[in-house]
Amino acid sequence: MYDKQKLIDLVYENSATHETYPFNKFTSHEKIIWTVMKHNGSDKITAMIFEHEGVLHLSLKLTPDHVDEMIKTRGVDRGYHMNKQHWVTIAVNDTDLTEQEILGMLAESDALTK
Repeated sequence: MYDKQKLIDLVYENSATHETYPFNKFTSHEKIIWTVMKHNGSDKITAMIFEHEGVLHLSLKLTPDHVDEMIKTRGVDRGYHMNKQHWVTIAVNDTDLTEQEILGMLAESDALTK
């Protein structure tokens, strides 16, 4: 079971990233706190972590073919607020993915955003 900090730590331990908070606006009724992990070299988004309606999510960039394959898995959807062809959003505590599969997807996202 992940909490937000454990998920952030997992991304740090497995990619060359830094934390940013560019999308957080506290003027709306819906207060989603987006933790955006950007690649240290390119400054491109590698991963996004957020909670929505009590569910912890992780968004990752994948190849289009891998996206099409992964959305067949419970708890994996096309990217939330992202390009649906290149991104998936994972409900990390409510998915059939193993931690190893998530780490593999994180490695792919890291490689694609260098």
